[in-house]
Amino acid sequence: MKRVSLDPAARADLRKAKRYYERQRPGLGEEFLDAAWNRIQHLVRHPYTAPVIEYDVRRAGEDRFHYNLYYYVEEDELVIIAVIHQRRHPDTWKRRIRHRL
Repeated sequence: MKRVSLDPAARADLRKAKRYYERQRPGLGEEFLDAAWNRIQHLVRHPYTAPVIEYDVRRAGEDRFHYNLYYYVEEDELVIIAVIHQRRHPDTWKRRIRHRL
C-alpha cells in the first residue's frame, strides 16, 4: 500500500472547497471531504488507473462534487498536488509543479 502525501496547496484546496460546501448546506463540506478521501483511498489501492496527462501527473475525477485530483506516484508514495473543480482551467495545477521540473 502506498503512503499519501498532500502538497500544502492541495490541503488548501480541500479546506476551501469544504468551506464553500458548508456555506451551501451544513454538513455538505464533510460530505465533500468524505468523497475526496474515498477517491484518494481508491487511488492508494490502484495508483496507476488514472491517466497520465503530463509530466507523469495523473488526473482522477471525483464525480459527485465534480473535482479532479492531480497526483503523481513516487516509489511508495502517492503525492497529491491539487484538488481542483472541473470548471477551473485544466492547467491550474501546472504552476504548482514548475519548481520540481
